[in-house]
Amino acid sequence: MVREHIECLLKLICPSPSDISVTAVHGERTTIFKIDCSQKNIGRVLGKGGQNINGLRKFILAITSNHGFRSIVEVPYHPIDV
Repeated sequence: MVREHIECLLKLICPSPSDISVTAVHGERTTIFKIDCSQKNIGRVLGKGGQNINGLRKFILAITSNHGFRSIVEVPYHPIDV
């Protein structure tokens, strides 16, 4: 359910929402949410100074901590083409 919320929020932020998907890897007490998006959407996902992704991480951490488990939101690394 949390994965769907993350995906919905990111699709509202990004100009091409079809490129965004979120996968969840469940551990014993920690769940890792991996965001998969194209390089052109990464700027919108991160936001200015990382404000969007930090806000999303805090929001998801608040939701999951109420249910008794930790969560980590991972963003893909895209090297800069020079």
